[in-house]
Amino acid sequence: MMSSRGDYRCSPPGDEHTVGPFVPPILTDCNAETIMRLRRQIASRSRLPPVSCGAQERHSLRGTAARDTMRPMKLPNAAAKLWIPLAVFVFLASGFSGVWWMNRRHGEQLLETQCRIIATQSASRLEEGVRVRMALVQQLRAEWLLQPYTSEQSFQHRVQPILDQFPGYLAINWVDPNGIIRWAVPPGPNRAALGKDLHFHPTARETFIRAERTGTDQMTPPITLYQGGTGIAAYFPIREGHKNLGYLNAVFRITPMVRRILGPSVLNNYAVRIMAGGQTLFTNERTPLSGWQDRVSPVPIRVANLRRKLFVFPTGTAPPTRRQAINLLLLLAGMLFAGAISVLTGQALSAHQRLRESEARYRDLFERSMDAIYITSPDGRFLDCNQAAVQLFHARDREQLLDVDIGASLYQEPADRRHLMERLRRDGAAQDYPLRLKTLDGSPIFARVSETVSRGAGGEITAIQGILHDETEAHRMQEELIRVQRLESMSELAGGIAHDFNNVLAAIMTNASMLELGLDDPAKRVYTQRIQASVKSAARLTGQLLEFSRGSLSAIEIVDINQLVDETLLILERSIDPNITVKRELAEHLPAVEGDPGRLQQILLNLLVNARDALPGGGIITISTSPSDPPSDRTDPAIVPGELDSRRWIELSVSDTGVGMDDHTLKRIFEPFFTTKGRGKGTGLGLAVAYGIVRDHGGLIRVTSSPGTGTTFHVFLPAAAGKVAPRTPPSTEETVGGTETILLVDDDDEVRAGLAAVLRSAGYSVREARDGLEALDVFHRDPRAIDAVVLDMTMPGPNGIEVLQKLRSMAPGIPVILSTGHSTPGLSRDLERPDAVLHKPYEREVLLNTLHDILKPRRDRSSVE
Repeated sequence: MMSSRGDYRCSPPGDEHTVGPFVPPILTDCNAETIMRLRRQIASRSRLPPVSCGAQERHSLRGTAARDTMRPMKLPNAAAKLWIPLAVFVFLASGFSGVWWMNRRHGEQLLETQCRIIATQSASRLEEGVRVRMALVQQLRAEWLLQPYTSEQSFQHRVQPILDQFPGYLAINWVDPNGIIRWAVPPGPNRAALGKDLHFHPTARETFIRAERTGTDQMTPPITLYQGGTGIAAYFPIREGHKNLGYLNAVFRITPMVRRILGPSVLNNYAVRIMAGGQTLFTNERTPLSGWQDRVSPVPIRVANLRRKLFVFPTGTAPPTRRQAINLLLLLAGMLFAGAISVLTGQALSAHQRLRESEARYRDLFERSMDAIYITSPDGRFLDCNQAAVQLFHARDREQLLDVDIGASLYQEPADRRHLMERLRRDGAAQDYPLRLKTLDGSPIFARVSETVSRGAGGEITAIQGILHDETEAHRMQEELIRVQRLESMSELAGGIAHDFNNVLAAIMTNASMLELGLDDPAKRVYTQRIQASVKSAARLTGQLLEFSRGSLSAIEIVDINQLVDETLLILERSIDPNITVKRELAEHLPAVEGDPGRLQQILLNLLVNARDALPGGGIITISTSPSDPPSDRTDPAIVPGELDSRRWIELSVSDTGVGMDDHTLKRIFEPFFTTKGRGKGTGLGLAVAYGIVRDHGGLIRVTSSPGTGTTFHVFLPAAAGKVAPRTPPSTEETVGGTETILLVDDDDEVRAGLAAVLRSAGYSVREARDGLEALDVFHRDPRAIDAVVLDMTMPGPNGIEVLQKLRSMAPGIPVILSTGHSTPGLSRDLERPDAVLHKPYEREVLLNTLHDILKPRRDRSSVE
């Protein structure tokens, strides 16, 4: 990593538009040759020998830097409103996975951060672009005081190279002590300004008079120029004691200068606006992405006595950030330029005190960098560093960091420093080099560093300069992404296993039902009933796997949560230890919620079972309901921010007086398959399933707990607008059959054989098909002979949904039962829907009663006819 103090060099002009993520705002407007030429000219005019930066100065830098008092870098505030569309959950099984949501949220956060960084960098570049151009005019003024220019030709000969080297100037003029423009460079385009008295300029008059009165440099707001059009002018009084020798006048065109400084990498990819009050001073006429105008905060631009606001919005061509690690593009040439300016300022200080102010300005930029910038000795000691480095390494102050042994105190692995030093000795530089560092208190840091070395006359390394960008948060987010991807893979695997297992259970269930029909001995029928009970138990487990893999809202109703609590407690009554007291604190007139009552009850069942298991020696479980204010967590992706205050909410809480949980457990309780119970005592899916169901219903779930104080789960659900409909009592009709012809479609031979036997046992005729193509072929040959279809959801070739659409196109109104061992994604309001959906495994009576119900309208029509 770190490095040392050496000669800074300036970046070439072509680099000044190279803006990328996380590049610190460094001056990049001139090159080393230009600066050295200026230094030689100053020295020759002042009759002073040129000052060099020798070894003694390098060794004294550390003490000088320790004495300097620097202002801390202030970061601009930005509105952190995040929005993610709320997933459609009514009768629509989302095709998007949890990773998609995370990637989208991650991408938007990175894009917002990138715009904020680009805006900060661009503001710094604009400030420095103008400051460098003003500094060059100030340099001309210093030269003038040392040796005045006596002719327009000599003035033009000196100024023209500056205009050629630094695009953005419209003109540099000399104004006599009476305020009249006498010389203009270049003369051709600026002849209209010659001879004009600035005391009478319609818009610059006030600024010029202020410069004349105070003797200080002044810059105008946008003004109407004598040359035509608008621009900005700066006035630099030339005074020797109290004697007024005239003024230097720099004139800039705003648009060309901004385009030159920012360059195409910013202007071609972002929408840029510079505002003053309600006036737009600059725009690159690119259209921001929809919805981003209110999300981006302005970055202030401070130049001389003026204040402006810079807005940077993303466009359709902005660099992508989704699935992109945060890259650090470093301007090493810019750092060398900053060093050269420091050296130049230090040399000029021995000749003239005024040049100290220039060094202070550039040092301030060094301090304001968001990245750690530093200079180190070859033996691993800081010679200088900015405030960002002090904060990054958790140092008390700069002096503490200057006393640190870098290799021993800041590297997680000492071998990393050895490898970096070997590369620096071999190549002289290292760019975007990954490092594992640590703070002074031992916290890990993951960073990328770019370093370059300074060598002495004998080729030995005398100093190392570097810029270090902290990527700890990016590293953490990458690990989180890997974890989520792993969970997604587990989710897909769980869903596939559940589907196949449900097919096996369906075959067992149907065959056990048929076996039970053929047994007259009640003692023997007990065994078939036990088989069916075991199948139901296994189905509950696969149901949890399906909830975890791909939750869906299959039966949307208006649900009374208080009634749901009463029904759930009846189910668990016998499984709760007598030493556990269950208290109910249910609010009267509680608003209803809209959702799947079965899945909502699953939330409560899982939370109650979790509370029961936390009370092995007995205790108290409290269930409470109440109307609620909008949830306080406004960044949760399950909630559209605008809905938080506009909708009513209810809160369902389940608390226990059990053992509680520590922080490590709290962070993992919603992870699938994570359990603190012993082997064979829990699947680790209960809370993960509850979490998924709450999110599918547009709600939030929060937990508070600490060891020894119990645990409370808070479930927030949006209230429904409607009222609870009266429950329809379950049918008491006996299982009945029929004589119709049923088309049975299932790719699993065992399942199809079992279902066919059930249907035939009830009197139905059955035509079988192994897949969707065969089913369509059978139906197409004789559609009138088919009275109803029992259709598997998941099959090779056309799936159940696709077959359903084609059947309805051939015979609208044909009764169809969709049989599935999975959840039911793809049942959209815009598509044909089945008359019923049965989830495998189901009992013989369920299939026959459902078939009887969907055929009843046809039978009634036939009896009337």
